[in-house]
Amino acid sequence: MKVEISTLADSVFQAVKGYCSTEFGRMFERAIEPFQKRLEEIPAGKDGAPGPQGEKGIDGSPGQKGDPGIDGKDGAPGEIGPQGIQGIQGEKGIDGSPGQKGDPGIDGKDGAPGEIGPQGIQGIQGEKGIDGSPGRDGEKGADGLQGPQGPAGEPGPQGEKGEKGDRGDPGEPGQKGMDGLLGEAGRDGRDGKDGAPGRDALQIEFLPAIDETRSYPRSTYAFWNGGVIRSMRTTDPVGDSIEAAGWAVMVEGIKEFSVEQTDERSFTIKSVTTSGRTTEKHVSMPVLIDKGVYKSDESYVPGDVTTWDGSMWIAREATQDKPGTSEAWRLSVKRGRDGRDGIRGEKGERGAEGRAGRDLTQMTMDGRRF
Repeated sequence: MKVEISTLADSVFQAVKGYCSTEFGRMFERAIEPFQKRLEEIPAGKDGAPGPQGEKGIDGSPGQKGDPGIDGKDGAPGEIGPQGIQGIQGEKGIDGSPGQKGDPGIDGKDGAPGEIGPQGIQGIQGEKGIDGSPGRDGEKGADGLQGPQGPAGEPGPQGEKGEKGDRGDPGEPGQKGMDGLLGEAGRDGRDGKDGAPGRDALQIEFLPAIDETRSYPRSTYAFWNGGVIRSMRTTDPVGDSIEAAGWAVMVEGIKEFSVEQTDERSFTIKSVTTSGRTTEKHVSMPVLIDKGVYKSDESYVPGDVTTWDGSMWIAREATQDKPGTSEAWRLSVKRGRDGRDGIRGEKGERGAEGRAGRDLTQMTMDGRRF
């Protein structure tokens, strides 16, 4: 073992020695290179005459040992030297005790995305595929929610102009005066104030009803007698006519409606509108009504049904004719044929014995028994 260690030490020493010799040689050459250049620039002097040789001096005593110099700074690392001889593998050391588990490291941040690469060459267009079968109609979607209310409309047009008053009686013409001097032009009058904006249709309010005994301002809307009315001026209490009170019917509605049956087939339909107009209509429907067996003393109207001689007849028009004798009757159901005699029934049971009859020899002429 000692031999191997000394051999290894010699190898290491030779490697270090070679490295140092090479590196120090290079450093020395680099250090003296400037001085050599300066020396080469100095012109060479002329050789002098050789002097006489002096006597050999006495050797001086050796000087004292100087103080050690200050350690110089570490030089720059030299070039990597040649690889040394591989050393002998040492003995395996004793396994150390396992160390404590370290804390998990912090997750590294995601790297920045790389730049987008150049677009590839467009591929060759593929063949057209087979058209697929049409899909089924989808189910009807649910109704959408109601949208928000739209913005308010623009102001309505200016209200109607009021009625013009009655013209007064013309006065007597006066005498013509003399022409006056031409006056200076007058200044423009001031602009009048803007009138109140008209109401939008959405801003009009409808009264549910009116009190016929009170007055209402102009442009009042109200529901009345099934319709809509509007005041054309400041109204008066309602009397015989709604128009005379200053109201106008804007929407004609139905105030009253009735249906009255006057007989088995006739009805009277009556309606009264908001303005008071009355309409009556009489409607007669030729429905079939059973009048039983025909009677010669009764009158029949269209739709009457009667039976005669085993058949059923319907009257086409008003008549007293016997069915089958005129065109006023139409045969509805013809009399059927008489049925066949039924099968002879079985003999019935003997009935109870009757009470004893009276003997004529024991009766008087008046039927009393003696």
